[in-house]
Amino acid sequence: MTDKDGNLVWFGNYTGWGRMKEETKVTDSAYQPFRLQNQYADRETGLYYNFFRYYEPDAGRFVNQDPIGLLGGDNLYLQ
Repeated sequence: MTDKDGNLVWFGNYTGWGRMKEETKVTDSAYQPFRLQNQYADRETGLYYNFFRYYEPDAGRFVNQDPIGLLGGDNLYLQ
C-alpha cells in the first residue's frame, strides 16, 4: 500500500491459501485490513470476511456454507 505520493507504507506476503506470512509497516499509522480477493480481515476473530461468509486462512477453508447452496456445487464449504 502506498500513500498519496507513492511512498510505500504497508507491504504483506501471503501463503497460497491467503494466510499472512509477513507484514511490514513503514509507519505505525498504516492499517491495511484487506487481504487477497478483497477479503476484510477481522482483528477479533482472525477470520477474513467475504461479503457473505467467513474464510479461515490457517485452514484454507470457509467456515460457513456458501449462501447459494447446492447451486454452487456439492461441497458447500469449498472455496
